Amino acid sequence: MVYSLDMRAPLALAFLTLSALSVAQKASYEAMREGKSVGSLTYERILQGSTQTTIVDIAMTQGTEVLKIKITSKFNAQGAPTSRTGEISAATYQVKIGMAFQSGSAKVTITNGKKSEIKMIDSKPKISIEDPSVWWFVKNKPVPKQNYRYQTISPATLAWSEVMVQYVGPGQVDLRGKKVSGHRVDETRGTERSTVWLDDKGMPLIIDQGTLKFIRK
Repeated sequence: MVYSLDMRAPLALAFLTLSALSVAQKASYEAMREGKSVGSLTYERILQGSTQTTIVDIAMTQGTEVLKIKITSKFNAQGAPTSRTGEISAATYQVKIGMAFQSGSAKVTITNGKKSEIKMIDSKPKISIEDPSVWWFVKNKPVPKQNYRYQTISPATLAWSEVMVQYVGPGQVDLRGKKVSGHRVDETRGTERSTVWLDDKGMPLIIDQGTLKFIRK
């Protein structure tokens, strides 16, 4: 799912007026590491026709620096990514990554200062790049235990990785001391696991990656 941000190293996930046909949703989150506030996250979703754009904006403390990450992803009606951009910056550096997806490959452009590099990175055979779960509770309502296997490419590692995502079912979760109703989604990437609680519109309530959590404000 897009909520894992495809950047597991420091993470787990614009209100733009496009046209009268577009719908925008936005929520803000506090980043918590082992019970301590370490930053913030803004998650925005823009729906236009059969396409979806998500924008994730993060600012987190890393040692003595503030790490800023912005990821914009576009998906088609089947949940396949059509493009993705990433901007990673701190006090001493800034890197921009652009991805275009075509025929099972990702064309990646990396810009570091005045230097640019282009790579073609092939996806793994026989594993779909479509993630239908990006449309869960947006236009599709999953049934409990429904799951998908797909692959995605991380701007952090520039490598394709296999993902298993499952809708566990409805339930209640503690959100800042109050029990709220939500929908639990579990995700596995290799040995890493995360749990996301969604509201009835498919927007995250909590993104739980173990030691790192993003909690809606």
